[in-house]
Amino acid sequence: MTASARLCGLLAVAVVAQRRCDLPTTIPPSAAHCGELDIAGGEATGSTLAFQLLSGVIVLAANATAAARTVRKRHKEPLAKYVDARCVALTYRDPRDVVCSHARRRGVPGDSGDCAHCSAAALEARVLGVTKRLFPFHAGRLDAFEGAGALSLKYESFVDCPEALASLFAAWLGVAERLPPGYASSLAAASSLAANSKRAAALGVFGRHDPATQIHGRHISQGGRTNAWEADCLTPTALRRVEGAIGRPWLERRGYAPATTAR
Repeated sequence: MTASARLCGLLAVAVVAQRRCDLPTTIPPSAAHCGELDIAGGEATGSTLAFQLLSGVIVLAANATAAARTVRKRHKEPLAKYVDARCVALTYRDPRDVVCSHARRRGVPGDSGDCAHCSAAALEARVLGVTKRLFPFHAGRLDAFEGAGALSLKYESFVDCPEALASLFAAWLGVAERLPPGYASSLAAASSLAANSKRAAALGVFGRHDPATQIHGRHISQGGRTNAWEADCLTPTALRRVEGAIGRPWLERRGYAPATTAR
């Protein structure tokens, strides 16, 4: 089976098995005053999809209102580096899927080749290294931004319904009534899993990057799946290390049931 055929299979499974949308249907225009906006989600949390959709809403809003806005995507800076947390949208995801996705597509220094189809045993060292680098920093970062008024977006609640996320962004900016009919569906189609997979395949290696879409080569390593960590990624040792680093109470508060118990 070719790599492209395997990717198509993953995409088909993702579409058939999951179709959830738990985003709120109404939201106050709390970012209506913002001229500069940020997508501040961690890596492998859907931040690129969010960036694409928010960018598309901003372009359409500028056409309708002539209001100039810009958007950036930043993964690492703490809250203190941002002028106004109310102008920030933060994406997050089950951290176990985050470390698996990251380990498969980029890994750690010295071991960063393509590992999209590696076994859990082969991934273990990568997963442990990624976990040490990302957590608990990103768990605490999300809590801090939420406390300061940022918009938090759960990957599992929007990955299957990007059109709903586009609509939410329009409401957040206070421009929904000024945008053309069908805008959300059009933006969702342009940022679909299939479209972004083609962009990633064309770029090839992770080090190649398209600034306009924020796509890297090998960007989509798990076909957009949720709970992929359960099937073929984490050894018992890696799972315990990941959940311990993040903190089981944090996982529970976010709706991610821990699979291990504290010792």
